[in-house]
Amino acid sequence: MGKQKWIWCLGAGLALLALLLVLFVLRPWEKEKIQIGAIISMSGPASHLVDVRDGMQMAISEVNAWGGINGREMELIVRDSKSDPAEGARAFGILEKENHPLLYVATNSSVAMKLAPLAEENEVVLAGLVVSTSEFTRQNPWCYKYYSLPEDEAHAILFILELLKDHKLGILYQDEEYGISVFSILKKRFEDSGGTVVGVSFPVRNSDWQDEIGRLGETEAVFVVGFVKNEEKAVLALKETQYPGHILGASGVTNLVDSSEMDGVYVAAPLIYNRNFFFAREVKEKYETRYGKALTHQAASGYDFVKLLAGLLEGREVTRKSLRELLAAGFIYPGIFGEIELEPGKRDIIIPLHPGRIVEGKIEFLR
Repeated sequence: MGKQKWIWCLGAGLALLALLLVLFVLRPWEKEKIQIGAIISMSGPASHLVDVRDGMQMAISEVNAWGGINGREMELIVRDSKSDPAEGARAFGILEKENHPLLYVATNSSVAMKLAPLAEENEVVLAGLVVSTSEFTRQNPWCYKYYSLPEDEAHAILFILELLKDHKLGILYQDEEYGISVFSILKKRFEDSGGTVVGVSFPVRNSDWQDEIGRLGETEAVFVVGFVKNEEKAVLALKETQYPGHILGASGVTNLVDSSEMDGVYVAAPLIYNRNFFFAREVKEKYETRYGKALTHQAASGYDFVKLLAGLLEGREVTRKSLRELLAAGFIYPGIFGEIELEPGKRDIIIPLHPGRIVEGKIEFLR
C-alpha cells in the first residue's frame, strides 16, 4: 500500500511539473501584445524620419507604463524602407507574414503610395506619418494619414508672401510626390492672386545647386520644398550666392532652427514650436532627456499618433476591422499640435501649419 501511494504521489508530482512547464512556456496570463508595423525611412535621403520611430517608441513606453490598452501592451516593430518604395513594399510583405500587426505606419509620400494597394489587399489600416501628398488618402478606404496637407504648406506661405508684398516667386521643389504636390498648389494659388511663379525642380539626390539657382531669374522671393536635407542644402546654396530676395521654406526647415544659417528664413510651422504652448513643452522635455536631441514635428507626429490610437482603442474591440470603423466614425483629439478633428468619413487627420520666421534659433509666429 505504501509503495502504491508513493507511485501515485510521484505521478501526481510529474503531472503538476508538466502543467507548470506548459504554463511557463505558454504564459496564458500574459495577453498578446498589440503590434504596430512601422515602415520608416531610417536611411537614404529621408533618414531624418527616424525621429518618427523615436517619438512613437516614447509614447508606447508611456502607454505601457500606464497599463497598456485594455491590459495589453503595445509593441512597435520597425523596418527601414531606406527611403525606397520597393524596399518598403518588401518590408510590408515580411511584416505581414511574420507578425500580422494590427496596423501599419509608413513615412515618406513615395513609400506610402507604394504600400497603399498592399494595405487594401490585406484589409489593414495604413497610417501615413510625414506623408504630405493629398493623393495618398484617395487610394482606398484603408489609408489614413496624420500630417499636414500640401494645402496647409501653401496657405502659410501665401500669408507670408502677402505680408512681404512679394509678387514674383521662385519655387525650388523636389521632383517627387511631396515636392510636386506643394509646388502645384502654391503655384496655382499664387498666380490666381496675380503673382508670377518661376518653378525649378531638383532631383532627390542633388549634388550641385548652381544650375537650379541660376534658373530662378530675378525673383523677389524663393520658396524651397523637399526632404529636410535637401531644403538645408538649397537654403545654404541661396545664401552662398547672396540671393537678394526673401527665402522661405516648407515645414521641414523647422528641423534646422538651431542652425545659425537658417536665421531670417520664413517657414510654415506647426504649433509645437511655439514656446508658450504648454501641452507640447512637457513632451519636448521628456524627448530631449530620453534621446539627447530636440523634438521635431516628425517625432511629435509619431508620439501624438500613438497617444491618439491608444485613446481610440481603450475599452474597444482591438481588430483590424474595428480600428478602421473607429477611424471612420471620426473624433476630436486634444494633442500636442492643438485640437485635432477628423470628420466622419474623412481620412486626413490634419496637423495645422502657421506662418513664422526663424530668429536667433527660435521660431517667431507671425499671427
